[in-house]
Amino acid sequence: MSNGTDATVRAETDGALLAAVHAACFDETWTAEAFASLLASPGYFTLVAHKTDDDDAPAGMILARVAGEDCEIITIGVRPPARRCGIATLLLGHTGARALGLGATRQVLEVGVENEPARGLYAALGFAECGKRRGYYGASGGDAVILARAIRPVPQSAMREQSR
Repeated sequence: MSNGTDATVRAETDGALLAAVHAACFDETWTAEAFASLLASPGYFTLVAHKTDDDDAPAGMILARVAGEDCEIITIGVRPPARRCGIATLLLGHTGARALGLGATRQVLEVGVENEPARGLYAALGFAECGKRRGYYGASGGDAVILARAIRPVPQSAMREQSR
């Protein structure tokens, strides 16, 4: 693959698996029921990256929603042992490709203003700041910046997605 990571990406609808991967990525987690409820709504989909060199273990996940021309990244997380291996880049690329096929032309997400590693990654991937949300992160009250980028087609040679 172009990003050098040895992983595959699969569409996923198992709320329990999604909740488990999310819990491995974040302190504030979502339940299986929350994922199931979102996935029952129009436009939502999830993808999970599996590291092929780690017994196909889930390495990260992304939940997105396509609404009109926007593909909103609701949540994206990579398990700590798989960070800085290209998993987030892979997930964003696959999500963009899927969203492009559904009519979206840009990806939009929110990230904590203090999350410098994520902001650096998003900037390197072409995301630019287009707004702010004060007090976005409920319990902590932290602010978020809104980032967006145009979706560009990804060459088929860089894509390896499997359906479940």
